[in-house]
Amino acid sequence: MQTSSAYHRRGVPSLPSTLQIKSFNRLRGCNSVTLAWMGTEERSLYCVYRRKLGNSEAEAEGELNPRRAVTTAVIGGLEPGMAYVFDVYLMRRWGIPIKYASKMVKTRKEC
Repeated sequence: MQTSSAYHRRGVPSLPSTLQIKSFNRLRGCNSVTLAWMGTEERSLYCVYRRKLGNSEAEAEGELNPRRAVTTAVIGGLEPGMAYVFDVYLMRRWGIPIKYASKMVKTRKEC
C-alpha cells in the first residue's frame, strides 16, 4: 500500500495492462529482432536483457497481435539462426522492477 500526504502526488502508480512481450515475425532478420510490450502512461525506463539458447532448447515461436503494443525495441547484434530469450523489466521510481514474461525468439538463418 502506498500513501502520501502530498496533494500533488498520485496515489497508486499505473501498471501495464499486460506483461506479455510480443515479437514481429515480419521484422525478424538474421541479426536483429523487433520486440514490443505494453507500457504505461507515465514516462518509464525499460531494461532489456537477452540470453542465447542452445539448439536443443529452442522451440517454435508464435507471432502475437502487434496492434496492441505501444513500446518497441529493435535488438541488433544477434547471430543468424540462433534462439534468444528476452526479458524486459519496467524500472519504477520506488525501486522495485516489474518483470514482463520472458519471450523466446529465433533469428532467421538466411536473409
